Amino acid sequence: MGNQDATWLKNVCDVVGDSRADTEFKKNPTRLNYERMMKSNGIRPLEPGEKPINHNTVDTSSLQKKVLERHMERNSITLRG
Repeated sequence: MGNQDATWLKNVCDVVGDSRADTEFKKNPTRLNYERMMKSNGIRPLEPGEKPINHNTVDTSSLQKKVLERHMERNSITLRG
C-alpha cells in the first residue's frame, strides 16, 4: 500500500490548509513534509509522559466544521434541509 492509499493520509489532507508547508505535504506526503506541515501550523506530538488536553475545555467546533466541510467536498456530499 502506498502513501496515497493510506487512510491516515486522507484524514490529514481533510484538515490541511493552503500554506506553503501544507501544499508541499499534499504534493509529496513524506514523513519529513508531514513534520514540517505540523510545525508550521503550531501542532506537535505529545512528549513522553505528556497527557493530552482535556477536549471538554477546548472549543473544537470550528475544527470539526472544517473537517466535515472538507470531507463533504471530497466525497461530493450535500445535506438536504
